[in-house]
Formats: sequence, C-alpha cells, structure tokens
Amino acid sequence: VKRDFDQDVAQRTVLFITIAPAALFLFAPFTEAPFLAFSVWAVLAARERLWVLAALAGLLAGLTRIQGVFLVLPIAWEAWVAWRERRGATGQALPAPSSILAAVAPAIGFGSFLVATAVMTGRTPLDTQDVWGGKSFHPPWEVVDASVRWIIEHHDSLQALNLGMLLLFIVLVVAGVRRLPISYSLLAIPQVALIAIRIQPTPLTSTARLLEVVFPAFVVVALATGGRRRSVTWTVLSVLALGALTWLFVTGDWVA
Repeated sequence: VKRDFDQDVAQRTVLFITIAPAALFLFAPFTEAPFLAFSVWAVLAARERLWVLAALAGLLAGLTRIQGVFLVLPIAWEAWVAWRERRGATGQALPAPSSILAAVAPAIGFGSFLVATAVMTGRTPLDTQDVWGGKSFHPPWEVVDASVRWIIEHHDSLQALNLGMLLLFIVLVVAGVRRLPISYSLLAIPQVALIAIRIQPTPLTSTARLLEVVFPAFVVVALATGGRRRSVTWTVLSVLALGALTWLFVTGDWVA
C-alpha cells in the first residue's frame, strides 16, 4: 500500500485488517491467513514485474482456496500493462513468457487442487460445495431480501452483521474503482460479487470471514479515515465487533 500511497495509509490499512471483526480467523485454523498473504505477494510481485514470484504466490493462492483463481485477473492485467509499456519502448511483439506463466498460475493451482482431491478422495471441493447448494446463484437483491427476512424471523444479530458488512464492502469496492490501482479492484470485485450472489446454507453464511481477506477494501477505509476522529471511531467499532465475535467463537456459539 505504501508503494501506491504513503506510510500513514499503509499503517492504517494493516491496523484495520488486524482488528477487523473477523480478524480472529487469521489465527484460527482456516485459510484466511495464507490466502491473504499469497494474494498480497502475488499482486505486489506483479506490480513490481517480479513474474516468477507472482507465479509462485498465485499458484499457492489457487491451491489455498477456490477464490484464488480470481488472482488471474489482477496478474493478467499487470502482465498486459507491462507488455504494452515494453512494446512502446522496444517494439517487442509478444509478452514475456514469465508474465504469461504468472497470469495463468492461479488457475493452475486451482486445477491442481481439484485433481489432487479427486485422486485422493474421489471428490473435489466443487462436489462438496454442491452439498451446500454450490451451484445455486441468485441476484444480489434476492440475497439481501433473504438475509433481511432471516434477521426478522430469527432475530439473528450475526446475520445482521454479515449483511451490514456485505453492503459496506460493496460501497468500498465501488469507491475503490476510482481511488485504487486497477489490479486492486480486479482482485476485490470478484470476491465480493461471489459473496453477494450466494445463499448457502443460510443467507450470507461466513460473510464476515470471507471479507477479511479483501484487503483493497481496507485500503479505501484507510484513505477515508485520514482524520484522527474518523480513524479512532473506526478503530473502536472494529475492536468492539472483534471482541464480540471472538467471545462467540471461543464459547462455541459461532464458528464461521
């Protein structure tokens, strides 16, 4: 983040990710921590034109979770920009092979994981998702409506938190289109969009956890909280929510 903005924005971004409501999953035995690390490394390496490192990080992200395949978009964008710049400077007709490898590496990781699980268990993660309605997609307004009805019928405060966070992150991602590098948005938009069209097994299951790794949204928050009062307000609200969810997690009342 410091590469694109400044030290203060970078520090606030890291702080806000660290104290986000679902930050406890960076320590729990879930894939959030490695996926966040691989995503950051892949995007940074691509922006620095370190294609071998970008390929490795993208491959590992694809192996870590299904959403890792989305890293194809930001890495491919950076590879295209690099090729366009080099073509203008040197007249090179084709992109560097290493940049092409980096762009497809997340898809290779994703495909490799599907093959490995199919060989070892006879089922893939996609088969497992089908048990939870994995092929059932809905327009975002239907998801929001289902979430609101669930909140009213079950008096579910966690569902309210998930819905509030989804709506907030949609706003942040849209705002980021104009304020962030394009590769940031290409990473964030597909992840938030996928959450916004799923109902499984209840509306917005695990939304707070899945949004934890969408780091470009936290950059937008950091940009918007340059004043001390706004920064302190966001920090206090995040810490309170993190404390509440952590308590529910350790007591077994909430697991995802």
